[in-house]
Amino acid sequence: MNNPYENPFDEGRDEFTFYDDIAYKDAKRTVSRTCLGTALFSAVPYALILVLSLILVAIMGELAYTELVSNPYFNVGVSYGIMYLVGIPLLLLCIRGLPKRRLHDASSLSGGELIAMIPLAQFFMTAGANVGNVIDSIFVVLSGSETENPVESMASDMPIWLFALVTVVIAPIAEELIFRKLLFDRLSIHGNVFAIIFTSVLFGLIHGNFYQLFYAAFLGLLLGYVRVKGGSWLYAVGLHAFVNLFNGLIPTLLDGFTDGFEAALEALISGNAEVFAENIHAFMIFGSYIILQSLLSLAGTVIFIVALVKRKIHLKNAPECPLPHGRLPAVIFKSAGAIILLAVSTLIIFINYIPQ
Repeated sequence: MNNPYENPFDEGRDEFTFYDDIAYKDAKRTVSRTCLGTALFSAVPYALILVLSLILVAIMGELAYTELVSNPYFNVGVSYGIMYLVGIPLLLLCIRGLPKRRLHDASSLSGGELIAMIPLAQFFMTAGANVGNVIDSIFVVLSGSETENPVESMASDMPIWLFALVTVVIAPIAEELIFRKLLFDRLSIHGNVFAIIFTSVLFGLIHGNFYQLFYAAFLGLLLGYVRVKGGSWLYAVGLHAFVNLFNGLIPTLLDGFTDGFEAALEALISGNAEVFAENIHAFMIFGSYIILQSLLSLAGTVIFIVALVKRKIHLKNAPECPLPHGRLPAVIFKSAGAIILLAVSTLIIFINYIPQ
């Protein structure tokens, strides 16, 4: 498709042209409205839940409210209901009218590439989690506040079947619909690479804490790549569901074996055969998961390095409205929506690290 902003009379010019200005304004509008929609999706439900909590405390009293929120069905219904039933319409309102591009429907992902995405996802997840753990630890020391792993907290607060439903079904579908469909379709007008990177950053920011920010953003890069290569956001849903299953649900199911595994490991190191024999069942079960997790991450690392060295990562960027050269920082940091999103995300992260 011909570039609608290309002017043959501008060929050879180094300075910005009239057509560059049009492309710049279009890109800035797209970035601003997608960022504003993401900020509203993140902040408004957060604020509504806080206001609802204050109202319920005033009406019911603190003891009755504490008993109410200890009910996992109430918590899931309210938090996810407000997030999706209020947040998604606000997002749609912000991006309404923005031009979007429909990627091809035919899959260009081979069977081998689909299989390779599983260890690659584990590699991206592990790399991001390691970075997030380091940053999170630094802020914990600076703030003097202990933070909880949000996934572990959620798992401990609800029945296992509900945790499985939320993490393996509801969250992958809803989050991929938002980031690899609704937002991606609007941003890919300016190039697939731009859409992949930008949606991954947005995906990381909405989590509101450093523990999840980096692994969500890293994983978002792979999910965006799968979205483009596969031609459908449903590929990203499947990969996202696997990641949540393997790194969220399975560890929760095996949580009862962790103490026995640690006891057996200490006994093995110290040479205490009796204690090791008592906990060998937990050692074998949980140890098998740890080994599989490590092997998948190692395989993903090798696949990623080989792909980079042999330049096997091929992606058609194909921007219909190319970003004007040299003006990308201005497109992002001079847009009102991006500034609002950064402010909102910073505030939410700051709140999460305030000593309780």
